[in-house]
Order: sequence, then structure tokens, then C-alpha cells
Amino acid sequence: MVLVDEAPLTGIDTERLAADLSAICSTEQAFWRNEQHPYPFQNYLFQVMVSHDGYGGLEHTNSTALMTSRASLPRLHQKTSKAYEDFLGLCAHEYFHVWLVKRIKPEGLIHPQLDDAVITPLLWIFEGFTSLYDDWMLLRSERIKPAELLTRWSDSLTRTLTTVGAAQQSLADASREAWIKFYQPNENSANSQVSYYTRGMATSLLLLAELQQQGVHLDNLLHRWWQDWQDNPKQALNPSKLKDDLTSLCPHINWALWLAQHVEQPNPQLAAQLALALPSIGLVLTAKLQPSLGVKLAEEQGALVVKQVTLDSPAQSAGWQVGDELIALSDWRVRNNTQVEQQLASWQANPNSPALSVVLARKGYLITSHIQPALMATAYDLAAINESSLTWLTP
Repeated sequence: MVLVDEAPLTGIDTERLAADLSAICSTEQAFWRNEQHPYPFQNYLFQVMVSHDGYGGLEHTNSTALMTSRASLPRLHQKTSKAYEDFLGLCAHEYFHVWLVKRIKPEGLIHPQLDDAVITPLLWIFEGFTSLYDDWMLLRSERIKPAELLTRWSDSLTRTLTTVGAAQQSLADASREAWIKFYQPNENSANSQVSYYTRGMATSLLLLAELQQQGVHLDNLLHRWWQDWQDNPKQALNPSKLKDDLTSLCPHINWALWLAQHVEQPNPQLAAQLALALPSIGLVLTAKLQPSLGVKLAEEQGALVVKQVTLDSPAQSAGWQVGDELIALSDWRVRNNTQVEQQLASWQANPNSPALSVVLARKGYLITSHIQPALMATAYDLAAINESSLTWLTP
């Protein structure tokens, strides 16, 4: 691993970093390894650009280019932080792509036409599965405990299950439209799109539960693809092969129908489906309901500005628009999100709370109205029924 920073890199616990990275890489190598191809490379390089608040990665055949914040690096004489776990998860994610993306590839990337966009409906597999397994590899390498894994999975589920775009866009379309939508977001994206990363992760978890009920582990599917690559490196993964492989592993499920319902069509019922399926593998998914206006507010130069209005939310019903400045709520001046949350908490504490008075500024014009908050799912929590029910986590 090479760390590059504009500022001096001092106080980094490089021994801890090397030990943790070695454990993660060894675990992933063991996951994929067999006698014919113990390693698909001779050397591997993590190229890390360290900055104030960077985060992200891009996989290459035998290396990865990462961005991370200074706060995410382990410090001498300090305990492990969530930011450091996030960085290790990023490393695990991009390293997993050595096999699932750089060798096992979707159709279109075997011989890509570089003069045009390369479209595949399977990005949800390549990024969704990897997003499920990256944190899972932290557990398997004993970098985190099961409770910490469930917390990290809960964070990913929250990001996707609270997004109303699931009623508009399917996972397959999210994959196909990545370059024209996902990487060109606007203020309405959350109402019309899903992330093939987080939505793919959540659907992968549902798939895991479906397979596990039939006595099949999701690992088996990945191992089959890796064996197929070794038998024929030019063989691509496509929707037809995905269906056939699932049918071969688990013939008691109509996978054509399953994939149509969960992948090819918009699926706004994923939270309910997970809540029903996960107890079979020892997990319980619960929604955290909180009073909400259905907007995202940003603090800009002392003003509280509407950046996003959620579809079918109290704010949309009240006629709020992106760009509005929220000046007062329930007869109190508000300048930050904390003050808004305090007013919503006061509203929730009174069972007979009326609609809240509102003062907005729209292009300099003051608008006085009312808004009725609603209880909305703002977070999801994944918990174990009991410890003995999670043996499948470490097969």
C-alpha cells in the first residue's frame, strides 16, 4: 500500500494497518482460492490518495486507486474508529473486485467497444454483491464482530430503504442507466432512482435469505462463477446465465419470476420482503419511525435551504420547492437542522398536535402556510434473534 498526502503523514499506525490489510486480503484469497488458480495476480498494489474528506475507489486488474480522509487512517495509541473501519471496508470492496469484475465480468466487458457506452443490466450484481461482502469480509477476517457487521449492514439498508425512487426505477434499469442518471444526479434523483450499490446490496441480502432457506449458501453462487471463469475466462455473466445458475443451485424456486419481480421491475416493497424473509436466517429488520417533513435541508451562509423534496411527503403536499429558504417553523426562527428536529420532537410529544406554522422565502418573497408532519421510516435496524442463529455468517 502506498499512501500519498499533500500534508505530512505522521502518527499513522502502519503496523496495525498492515496487519489488518493482510488479514482481509488473506481471507478474500481463501474465499476464492483453489488449486488451479491460487492467485489471479503476482503482485497487488493499493494506491491511496489521502485528503481532508475524500472517499472512494476504482478497481484495476492488479491494483486499486483509493481516496480516503486523514481521519480514516489508524493513529498510534488510539482505538479503532468507525472511519477506520470504513476505510478497511473500502479496501475489502475494491480487493473483492479482483475476482468479481476484473475476472468474472458482465457481457459487454469481455470485448468492450470503447467508442461507446458499455451497458449492462448486472451492475447490481457486481457492485451489490461486493457491497454485501466487503463488510462481511471484515467479519470473516475478525476485524469486526457480528454486532458491528449488522450495524454496518443496517446503515446500507437505511440508505436504500428510505429512498422512494424504488417505485420508479428497477435495479436492472439502475444498472443500465448508471452513466446517464446515477453519475449525473439532480434534486429529484432520490424520487426517481435507486442505487445499484445499496439497492443491489439489499436485494443480495434477500437473495441470500431465499437461498439459505433451501439449504444453499450465497457463497456457492460466487464460487461457481469463479470456477466457470477458470474453465473459460471469456465466458461472461449475463441475465440468462444468472437465472440458469440459480436454478441449478436451487431448482425449487421460480427464478425467472423472482428476478422479474425483484430486479427487472421497480420493487418498492423490498423492506417488507426483507422483514418477512430475514427471520428465517436469524435476523430481524425493524423500521425506526420519526416525525418528518420529507425534505433535505442544508445550512448555507446562515440560511436553511430546501435541497430535496420527497415524493408524497408533507413538504410536497404543502407545496414546498427546492431552493426555498425555511425561516420559521411553529412560530420559531430556525437556522439549522437541529432546531427543526427540536420542533418536530415537540410536535411528536403532543398526541393532538396541529399542523405547524411555516414561513418560507421563495426568491425573496415571504410565504406563510402550515405543514402537517408525518411519521416516516428514517432508519432501519438489523438485529440477531440470537447468536446461535448466525452460524451461516462464518461458513
